[in-house]
Amino acid sequence: MESTRRQLQIVRFAMLISILLYFVIASRIPSSALPNPMIFRVIALWALANLGVLVFLRKSLVANPLQALRSHPEDSAALAKWKSGQVITWAVSEAIALYGLVLHFMGFPTVQVVPFFLAGALLIVIFPPSLG
Repeated sequence: MESTRRQLQIVRFAMLISILLYFVIASRIPSSALPNPMIFRVIALWALANLGVLVFLRKSLVANPLQALRSHPEDSAALAKWKSGQVITWAVSEAIALYGLVLHFMGFPTVQVVPFFLAGALLIVIFPPSLG
């Protein structure tokens, strides 16, 4: 289980680095598009919906297998489900950061897109691959 946790830490770190790279890209490449406030609202609502899905998925794909692993550490099916739940959690978190990059290229200013980058990164940070 410890090797699985270390592998997941590498994936988590890579995803955090990719969010940093999205921010760097948004900082260096200007957008000439004219922003549409309605699109911002729709994407922001979609990001909030992703957050709701994330909370639901954490319960079914991470918390439940984690309970099984506590009582039966050799349960390979629970370990696989826990591992995939962790990766899915981070993928949804990274999607929120990607919405910030999309919004940047749709013409929205940095002050409006940075919260998406921060939210994605913060979600990855607060959900470590902990077995305890």
